[in-house]
Formats: sequence, C-alpha cells, structure tokens
Amino acid sequence: MYKENALYEMLDDCTYIGTSKDRIKLSSLEEKEHFIIPFTYINLTHMALNVFSVASMLSSAGHQVSILLHDNNVLSYKTSTRAVFPSSVLSVERYSEYLVEEITGLLKILGANMSNISIIKSSDTWYYLAKNKFDLLNFYYQLGNISLSPKSTDKALYSTFYHVIQRPLDMYAINNFSKIFGSKFKDPKFVIVLGNRAESYIKIGEAMQNRYSYYKGLKIPVVLRLKDIPMFMYDKKMPSQQMNYEELYSVIKALRIDERDKAKFVNNFILPFEKFLKYQNIIRSDLGLKTKKLTDRTIADYFYAMYRIFDRLLEKVDLSENREEISIKTSEYFNQIRSIITHKAILKILPLCDGANKVSDIAKKSNMNIANVSAYINKMRAAGIVTTDQKPKIRFSSIVINSDVFS
Repeated sequence: MYKENALYEMLDDCTYIGTSKDRIKLSSLEEKEHFIIPFTYINLTHMALNVFSVASMLSSAGHQVSILLHDNNVLSYKTSTRAVFPSSVLSVERYSEYLVEEITGLLKILGANMSNISIIKSSDTWYYLAKNKFDLLNFYYQLGNISLSPKSTDKALYSTFYHVIQRPLDMYAINNFSKIFGSKFKDPKFVIVLGNRAESYIKIGEAMQNRYSYYKGLKIPVVLRLKDIPMFMYDKKMPSQQMNYEELYSVIKALRIDERDKAKFVNNFILPFEKFLKYQNIIRSDLGLKTKKLTDRTIADYFYAMYRIFDRLLEKVDLSENREEISIKTSEYFNQIRSIITHKAILKILPLCDGANKVSDIAKKSNMNIANVSAYINKMRAAGIVTTDQKPKIRFSSIVINSDVFS
C-alpha cells in the first residue's frame, strides 16, 4: 500500500523494527498504527532531531504518534538548566511545559501532521499510580523483585541501571495508555527507541511478564529501534543547540571519535537526515560536511551549521500556539482553573490575550488598571492558560476534566 510513498522509503532506509524474534519494514504495514516514543528531551541535539524526524514521517503518513516526555527525569540532569534558565520559564513547574512547546515547534518545522501527534508527560503515569494505590503498591513490590545483580543473566537490566525504574514505568504506561492519558488514540502497538535500549525494553518486559504473577497480562510492544547513532557525549555534555562553536568543538575533540563511529554518524544520521530535510524542502543542499575526510573540526562545523539553521527556523515558529486542550487531572488544578475562568475581570481581558497585545495594551483596551491586569495575567500564566511572553496568548481551545477529579 505504501511502497511508493517516499516517506516510507526514507523511513525504511534509516530504521528497522525488531523484537527478539522478528523484523519487518514499515512499508509493509497496511493499517494505520499507533507509535509511542518514550524520550528524555533536554535541548536540541542530533539525537532529538533524529527521533522527531521519524515522528514527523510517521504522522505525515497517517500514523498516530505519542511522544512520552520523561519530564520527571529532566531536572535530574546536570545539563537540564541549559546553562541559562529560559527567560520564558517562570518556575520549575513550567519547565516541562516549556519543553512541550519547543518540541511542538520542532515537529512543525520538520513537517509533522500535528493532528496525528500527542505530546504527553511521563509524570502523569506517577499521578495515575498514586490515585490507584493498589496498582502502585503492586508495581513497586514486583519491581523490587527484579534482580539487579551484576551476575544476573539479565544483563540488559543491570547495564541500564538508570532505566530500571523508567523502563517498567514506560511498560506500565503503554499497557494502560487510555486509562492514564484518556487518549483519543488506540492503544500503542509499537514503541520507538534509540540503539540498544530496544533490548532493555524486551528484557525488562519479559522479566516482568514471565516471573511475576502481577504482570502475567503484560503486553510487550513491538520495538522500532533506530539505527545506531553515536551520542558524542563527554562529561555529561552532548553537542547541542545551546553551545557556541568553541563549546561544540571542545566536546568533539575531547571524545577522540574513532573512524567506525564517524562512519555510523554519516551513514545512520547525516545521509538519511539530509535526505529528509531536502524532501521536506527545509534545505536545498548539503550542510557542507566533507564525508570523505571527517575530522573533529569538520564535525563541529557540521553541528554548528545545522543548529544555526534550526535557530532561524525556530524564530519563525510560534512555539506557544494554542494547545488543543487543557487536561485537568487533580481537584487542586480544577479549583485553580475554575477560580480564574469564572472571574468577571479575567473574562473581560481574556479575549484580548491574542498574541498581539502587551499588558499595557490590554489594560488600555479594557479600561482597567494596569497593575490589576498584570496580576490577572500572571495568575493565568501560572495556571498555563496564557503564554509567558510579553504579548500573552491563550494556549488552549478546550478544557478536558478527568473523572478522577471528582472521586
């Protein structure tokens, strides 16, 4: 059905799907499927661009894609402060929302069909487990029984110690997707992961499924594993959009990249990614990397040129465009939203929050005191109702209330 679709040709070229038993090509899929991508996004890197370009291809081809943002992991990273905390972020609580907005902008640049993409937060899984205490107790009881010994035959469990909590949590989320996220999508059949993380999903899933009665009904998804791309991480730093040229070069130089990893970088990232960018009319020519002679300097040049392209593109994208909905999952948030949207003065200024008016403009047009208007807008910003920039804009078109709020 899709064999002549250029998107699928490109996707087959840079990825494969695999479980412990089989491999198939995406072009062989006859039905539209639901893919889930568990991902820790801190800032723009080549790894993130690879993941988001795949999400864009899938969504453009009519598949449903849910990006499961590991927001509960983000602030544990040294690099998550981004050296300069974003001026548009007012609090730690807003940080994950900021990341969602940036991911949305990147997906739009990459040509994603946003009606087929949902960006959800891993922290919502913890909330669901906390609300369902029996599940939470059993989850931890059984998880604690999984062997973490270095001598364990389940080396994938031990070698990915950082993911010992996150992988089972992802597996739980995948198996209870509609219950947790109230998604309009059908339950995901595929999970997209990077490199050897595919084995950790399969191994941890099998350990949970086969050894412990609580997980007997666990469904292990088909794993779509992206081709191996070197992370180029040194001292917890990966070449990113936030770095200037000298920082990029210093990280690359410190890594002492061998020829095999250079070849992987070209064949598994540069060639398919630039093919994708040309197909989407994002670039018309290569970014200038001399693939025949890769040096630390030419790799740094490539990263710098690529990130500057996305700097310019991100400036033209409205990162805070209206969200499809605000999802209310707690009684506290419900009361916060209710107190705002039933306030007469706020209802008067809300229509003026259209992205074209500053606070002073809104005060003038509404014939209200600027100090009061500023206080009302800050209250709406804190609740996530309007954007945090100088010209506030409504961030949603509908409100969805989870039934657990009233339980």
